[in-house]
Amino acid sequence: GRHSRNSKLSLYLKQYYDYECQSCGIGQTNVTQITVSHRVPLYFGVDFGGVDKLYNMEVLCRFCHDKYEDKFDQDLFQNE
Repeated sequence: GRHSRNSKLSLYLKQYYDYECQSCGIGQTNVTQITVSHRVPLYFGVDFGGVDKLYNMEVLCRFCHDKYEDKFDQDLFQNE
């Protein structure tokens, strides 16, 4: 089944990285623009690695998060 989000872990990661994007390095004065992305999306489910664990999470700005998701989806559907 689907693994649920851990909001405490997400907040911990954002604070640990000082609300700075791990991809482009931009810091955000508006903390709502920083997100926690899952390398393997949660909708894949636990059996396929879609878990809310540190090794599957990274702090990204909204721009990098959207860019990553678009590329992930393109790669996924291109290989079907």
